[in-house]
Amino acid sequence: MKNRLGAVAVLTGLVMALSACSGIPSIPGVGNPEEYLKDIDPSKYVKLGDYTGLSVDVPAPSSDAAAEDSYVTGYLKTLAGTPVNDRPAKLGDTANIDFAGRMADTDQAFNGGTAQGYDLVLGSGTFIPGFEDGVVGMTIGEEKDIPLTFPETYGSVELAGKDVIFAVKLNGLTAPGDSSVQALGIAGISTIDQYTDYLRKQYNDRVNEEYRQKVEEAIRDKIESNAVFQTPPTAFLERLKESYREQIEILADAYSNAYGQAFTVSDLLNLAMSNAKFSGDEEAYVESNAIQTANAYLMMAAIAREQGISVSDAELRTEMENNLDSSGYATIEEYEAAADLEQIREQVLYDKVMDYLYQNNKVSGEGK
Repeated sequence: MKNRLGAVAVLTGLVMALSACSGIPSIPGVGNPEEYLKDIDPSKYVKLGDYTGLSVDVPAPSSDAAAEDSYVTGYLKTLAGTPVNDRPAKLGDTANIDFAGRMADTDQAFNGGTAQGYDLVLGSGTFIPGFEDGVVGMTIGEEKDIPLTFPETYGSVELAGKDVIFAVKLNGLTAPGDSSVQALGIAGISTIDQYTDYLRKQYNDRVNEEYRQKVEEAIRDKIESNAVFQTPPTAFLERLKESYREQIEILADAYSNAYGQAFTVSDLLNLAMSNAKFSGDEEAYVESNAIQTANAYLMMAAIAREQGISVSDAELRTEMENNLDSSGYATIEEYEAAADLEQIREQVLYDKVMDYLYQNNKVSGEGK
């Protein structure tokens, strides 16, 4: 049951991602008129309103040192560790500790607060706030008391908001070494310090990318609210509907194999419909999703036409070269022969127009 619930949580996020207007891949077409953007006059299907000089309010990401540390240590703990004997404990180490917790006011031990030989990754956020920080700086063999307060929201009524004292002894330390990092084969990364910096940059890049995606979504939503749409071309719409179903089938197969339990297309569609509070049937949901996606692409195509934005063959090839490793093909020639080039061109066009819109609208608080 636990595995299935975990799978459902992951699947819900993935189905939500599939419901987004941008980034939905399509399948090779059969040459129907108006099946691709190249065959469509977007002005017949969308009347644009204002799309530059707008302002959207998206809070800038706040600094979260604890989340960054947890991200780093989550990767560090997967590396092979070696004993450390010549320095105090620091974030990223695995500390082997004995600990015994007692109430600060009564000096009485409390349930679940005692263990021996416990391996704790410092910075993982496994224990209540302050515990791991208290172990940082200890030397092997050292014993100390760490006074803490359980969070008010802690799950145990007996401990929530209570002052406690943990008696802690550090028995030993292990930490990943340079050789563990070198085994990863990351170009230019050969030491643990370099790898730690690499992970911190990766974390912040992801935070910034998530922020940019939120900004782009807000800009797109505002531009869509200023536009008037007609029913999209049937062939274009059918291609997007079939694409959406194909991606759901791929997800259903992948997660059925991963979790050893059957997930059907209907399972995933119902998850997405429930999350979106959609009251119609599956076919109506797929059609609604396809219309939203079609409108977004037609809107971007209309802006591209007004601004003279296009995708050259060289840009298309560059995009495919950048994605070759994840394409499943050994060479760019194989990729080009098998891929739906017009679909890829549509996605590149969408991204280019989105870059233009990002640069020509304002975000409250971003200061760009």
